[in-house]
Amino acid sequence: MIAFFVSSTGDTHLAKATISNILKRDAAINILLIPVTQTAARIISDLAGTERIVHSTLADILNRETALSEKQISQEDLEKIANLMSQFSIDRAFIGMPSPNDEEIPFQIANYLSTLDIAVTIANEFMFSPPQEHPLHKYLDRGELSGCRFAVSLQAAAGGPQLSGRCENK
Repeated sequence: MIAFFVSSTGDTHLAKATISNILKRDAAINILLIPVTQTAARIISDLAGTERIVHSTLADILNRETALSEKQISQEDLEKIANLMSQFSIDRAFIGMPSPNDEEIPFQIANYLSTLDIAVTIANEFMFSPPQEHPLHKYLDRGELSGCRFAVSLQAAAGGPQLSGRCENK
């Protein structure tokens, strides 16, 4: 089973297209789909009831409605997410890169899951590197996300040398 954590409009549409292709091509793969923002929850609402897709939300996992509007989560929250990954035997995770410059939850999740031997791919649907104030750079500067791979539309979206060798064009 593959977990998809989606945040912004672009990464959520990318995830939906990817999920559609997976469902057509591989009957053995099931999906755990988790929106981490209200925007993403709205975009994936049309997938409700789709066979082979298990839906949850960050609000459900963390047991608080405000989770879909928060910018960061706690270590305890990350452990709840890890428990869910274990429950569904998740071995791969797609983490959509958020657009806002203050949204850190997807990076927190990506960093934490990568320490649990879950293969993590952070998908950047932008065709350019995020601005320097984007949380991606903060996490890279601290040496976090080292266990993650990055999928980018264009090599220009990879940004600086910190991602060198860890990006794959989609």
